[in-house]
Amino acid sequence: MISSKQNKEERHHKKIVWKMENSEQHLFGGAITIDLPKQDWLDVSDMRPVPDNQECFQCRSSGANPTMLVIEILERQEQVDDQEAAAFFFKDLAGINDALQAQSDIRFHTLQEHASPIALLDDNSIKAEKNTVRLCAGYGIQKVALGRDFDNAGNSRRTKQEIKFIRVDLYVLRLPVQETDLLLTLSTPLDITNLDDEPLESTQAACPVLNRVVSTIRIRDWGLFG
Repeated sequence: MISSKQNKEERHHKKIVWKMENSEQHLFGGAITIDLPKQDWLDVSDMRPVPDNQECFQCRSSGANPTMLVIEILERQEQVDDQEAAAFFFKDLAGINDALQAQSDIRFHTLQEHASPIALLDDNSIKAEKNTVRLCAGYGIQKVALGRDFDNAGNSRRTKQEIKFIRVDLYVLRLPVQETDLLLTLSTPLDITNLDDEPLESTQAACPVLNRVVSTIRIRDWGLFG
């Protein structure tokens, strides 16, 4: 007999199983490259404006509320310890997303075991110790309101917005020489109505897409960071 917990785990596993025939994707004019599954991901900049410090992709097979992959170049947060970087940026993202739960209630788990930036560590400048990379990773769940905050007349639409829970898988590649934090996030809407329906301990399955991105990311032009 399959328990309800097993059912939840299986549902989650299905959400993160993707076709893994990959192709190289050029980011920031080719200064960075990653591997992404062929045909699954759409470049959001082909549909709407994206900030210059971001590359954003959405999964074409994930329905009306698509899974989103974002690679973002950020100023290094010197005051944040390396082991706390993932939790720091998760809470920062919750603020940007206008997460509806209190900051003290935002649930996040820092990973002790995670994918390694194998391709990046093979870079000649890192081997020569001219550049260094430090990595922190984790995942958590946020409760967010979808859609516009205000209507055309400037009236709040908060009571009419669709409320969704999203799982955010997050990696921070810290580049101290470049004074840069490179943030990689995969945001996946969940089919739940209560945080208790998706305990973090039942959602620890590794995310194949983000793991592949992390393990294949290469910096082709370090001049990108100034």
